[in-house]
Amino acid sequence: MGWLEPLLDRIGRNWTSAVTPVIDVISDDTLEYTYSSFVAVGGFDWNLQVAERRGCVAVPWRLSRVHMLATSSGKDLYKWRSGVNVLKRNSIRLAEVWLDEYKKYYYERIGYDLGDFGDVSDRKKLRDGLSCKSFKWYLEIYPELFVPGDAVASGEGLMNDPQLGAGQCVDSPAKPEDNHKPVGLWPCHGQGGNQYWMLSKEGEIRRDEACMDYAGSDVILYPCHGSKGNQYWEYSPETSRITHGSSKKCLAISQDRKKLVMEDCNLAESRQKWKFENYDPSKKL
Repeated sequence: MGWLEPLLDRIGRNWTSAVTPVIDVISDDTLEYTYSSFVAVGGFDWNLQVAERRGCVAVPWRLSRVHMLATSSGKDLYKWRSGVNVLKRNSIRLAEVWLDEYKKYYYERIGYDLGDFGDVSDRKKLRDGLSCKSFKWYLEIYPELFVPGDAVASGEGLMNDPQLGAGQCVDSPAKPEDNHKPVGLWPCHGQGGNQYWMLSKEGEIRRDEACMDYAGSDVILYPCHGSKGNQYWEYSPETSRITHGSSKKCLAISQDRKKLVMEDCNLAESRQKWKFENYDPSKKL
């Protein structure tokens, strides 16, 4: 209660303000109070997804006069019965209208599978008529946001030894609830998504704000902190090895091919061979 009035007050003072509520949570089961740690400025990511879109997917959604029904426990959410992924289609339309030359960073994540996203000419006219700033302007006032174009390498990190068949790719969701979980593997599918990773100038292997982190046990995802340490990695295209900076161990695929492990570096071990797409050493610090 009472969250709307302050927002309307800010808009009343300056109609160009973009406002958002930060609402603490009281559990409907236990009445437990949970402080909200949501940071509004971090609401944007290059997947064009909303972080708090979660919960039971086996229930209908009602949005104004539009009715949507989840048809499975995951991937088919937000699809019409025709099979069209509504969220993906709308995200492509958003990218076409608002992201300017940066839209390619979203398209890379979906394997440039744009499909038919309809006519956006009216949306572009609306943007022009409102004299909206370029997307570059928003990136310049939000310097904390990692820009994929600054990455030394990006794309799918995959096993490049032919003995391993089609190759296993690092595959892991990167939502806040996925932090501290072991990073997994899955056959490479070439569609980006959970297999799209970036190697930053600072030596981070990251999915947006989540970085691969090794502290002596499993290789996990952890919020990127920018302090190197457990999140510092070195990639050598000559040896196809990814070395952990502090432990000096090499990233490898486990014997059962289900997860990532760290091992003493061995140039004869094919499980330690990796290939990063779109590697550009000129971008290294």
